[in-house]
Amino acid sequence: HLVHDLKTPLVTIQGLNEVIGLKVDDPQIRSYTERISNSVEKVSSMITQILYEGTLRPIYVQEIMDFLKIHLSLEELHSRVRIDPPPDAIVYANKHLLARALINIINNGLQATDGPDGHVHVRVSEDGDIVFNISDNGRGISRDVLDRIWELGYSNGKSTGLGLNFVKKVVNDHHGDIHIISQVQVGTTVRISLPGGEVDNEENSCS
Repeated sequence: HLVHDLKTPLVTIQGLNEVIGLKVDDPQIRSYTERISNSVEKVSSMITQILYEGTLRPIYVQEIMDFLKIHLSLEELHSRVRIDPPPDAIVYANKHLLARALINIINNGLQATDGPDGHVHVRVSEDGDIVFNISDNGRGISRDVLDRIWELGYSNGKSTGLGLNFVKKVVNDHHGDIHIISQVQVGTTVRISLPGGEVDNEENSCS
């Protein structure tokens, strides 16, 4: 209900933004109203996908990677996060939920790394399934913690305990599998495997 109610203020924002666009002739102001309109449409699309979280569609992996880059800060992307070019492949996904799950994992990796050499590496491969590998060279996770990280509410003291439980739910809803391999003081790799797909020939596009 909360997510659904978010659409109400968006309608107000969009309506008033259109009124402003009609009442001003300043090209700079008009460019601002266009940017506001585009942002509102993007948020509305995200809300729709969250509301219909069980709806999966074929989407190019590249589009998901582009979405990740937009939501990661440029500083982190260039200095601490390396995203390899993905294969020209398609995955069945809810783009916003899958991207949010991947961002949660990346953020966990960044929090686990110390010093200027700490980094997170994101790779995608195609082997029947589409496999996302997110690796870091951080502190690693001990065996006793690995056995509990999926529990709702479990926290290492630096988080709410919702992140990995959310990630696992998203992967399960995408009919995929997730595995974590970790070694203390060496690093952690999260491996997510999701079913690949093909574009509907009638649509000729995944977008």
